[in-house]
Amino acid sequence: MTLNYLHQKGAHPVFLLTGVYQKGAHPAYLLAGVQFSKGRTLPSDKQRCFKPGRHKRKNSMKLITRDTDYALRALSCIAKEKDKIVPVSTLVKALKIPKPFLRKILQELSSNGILRSHKGMGGGFSLARPAGKIYLLDVMRIFQGRFQLNECLFKKRICPNVKDCPLRLKMDKIELHVIKELRPVTIASLLR
Repeated sequence: MTLNYLHQKGAHPVFLLTGVYQKGAHPAYLLAGVQFSKGRTLPSDKQRCFKPGRHKRKNSMKLITRDTDYALRALSCIAKEKDKIVPVSTLVKALKIPKPFLRKILQELSSNGILRSHKGMGGGFSLARPAGKIYLLDVMRIFQGRFQLNECLFKKRICPNVKDCPLRLKMDKIELHVIKELRPVTIASLLR
């Protein structure tokens, strides 16, 4: 089962879902409107395009939350201006994010040493350190806390099977791999 990136359409990437249906396949595949025959390859005329988010699930897991996404977009916009002070009104126009919501995000970044706030006429925000020293994981920690795929909680208590759970061991390996991939990502690398 593969999910292939096709192209960008507006603000949403478009993916193509191809492959073989297997027992226990992720429900999002079914939501994509693709009908599979168990164990058979999907014919090319039956492959369908879908946009993430169009078929919303009530409790979907997000690697990057809306606040983190907006923060990254704002930081990228400010980084493009090099050492200039960027007014909030410019960011609101460029990013199409409501001003009060964006100000809250920018103030949080400022209080965590990512941005520098400039008051008064001609005020706004600038980067507090070079874009190459602002890491994606740092921004994620500010808005989402420590990156963690699995908490091993059962009824608000640590799961009794935590020591010998095969799923937990697999999830820990996946978590370490994701962190390893995210660790080198900086605002500067996102601008390239």
